[in-house]
Amino acid sequence: MTLSTQAEVADSNRLADLAKLRPKQRVSEIDTAKGIGIALVVFGHMVARDLKPANNDWWLTWHDHLYTFHMAFFFFLSGYVFFREAPDVWGARLKKSAAKLLPAYALFALIVYAAKAIAIRALHVDRPVRGPVAELLQMVLYPTEGFAQFLWFIVTLLMIYGVMVATRAWVLRFYKTSLAIALGFHLLSVAGYVTDLFALQQLARYSLFFLIAAACHRQVDTWRSMIGRYSILCVALFVAVLSFLPISWLSTIAGLLSIPALVALAVWSERWLGMRDLLQYLGRNTLTIYLMNSLAMGLVRAIVLRYWGWDGWHFFAVAPLLLFSGLFVPVAAQRLLFSRWNWTDRITR
Repeated sequence: MTLSTQAEVADSNRLADLAKLRPKQRVSEIDTAKGIGIALVVFGHMVARDLKPANNDWWLTWHDHLYTFHMAFFFFLSGYVFFREAPDVWGARLKKSAAKLLPAYALFALIVYAAKAIAIRALHVDRPVRGPVAELLQMVLYPTEGFAQFLWFIVTLLMIYGVMVATRAWVLRFYKTSLAIALGFHLLSVAGYVTDLFALQQLARYSLFFLIAAACHRQVDTWRSMIGRYSILCVALFVAVLSFLPISWLSTIAGLLSIPALVALAVWSERWLGMRDLLQYLGRNTLTIYLMNSLAMGLVRAIVLRYWGWDGWHFFAVAPLLLFSGLFVPVAAQRLLFSRWNWTDRITR
């Protein structure tokens, strides 16, 4: 056995041992980071795909830049939680997650379809629906292009879980090689060389960030030291990259830099009680907000567009309303409606 192979085996054993020894209580800064992540997701959903606020080019630029990194950060957080588990229970985690997320996927696809079919008669609807057979086929074959496009995250996350379970022995023993392969697929995806059939382009694009989370667990002391000592540098470099690099580079570079930068912001936020509590509240309700924020904002947006509009200075008044509805209306809906039945309560929180 070569020295490099011995190192890989030692790393894999370390990861397994850390997962077994690590207590399973919630990690404060990760809940805070999840709050930051879901707030960014809601920001990204504020503007409709087929109707933009006129005379607000700054927002369109911000939106395009946001989409280069915010989902990368979200997949990193998903990986961070996943790799806290011992490798021998990854399969059980996949089954548990699928039992929760697949019914949620089906339920909210149905709700979105019905809501759009009804609302189109009186309000503006982003991506109007067609016949149910055509839409079902579209959702199955091309989840990122369907009428409930936001649900693609569920498909991709479960596929990544499946890949981790199927290649567990390889990932544990040859982690660095696995990371290099994931980087290669990521670069192919952002360059447009991976099909969007079954959301495979998203699987190829985001597996890298999911796997990076394992490195943070393997080198947990180094990771925490870096965040503590170089947090200002991480944030400054992230902002500089977003500001000056061509957008075609950002899916990789900004995606990678968003991890230490946004975790550093989460750590800073821990120092302010009000901000910490708010972000952790959002972090604990991530799934609820994710499932329903597009519906909540879609309704508010449609009413605003019908009676007032959001062009020009109007957008500065509409944007906070959309953000508030996207973050807090889903939680209210879950508590008041979906929590009434055990099975809907289970799959929406």
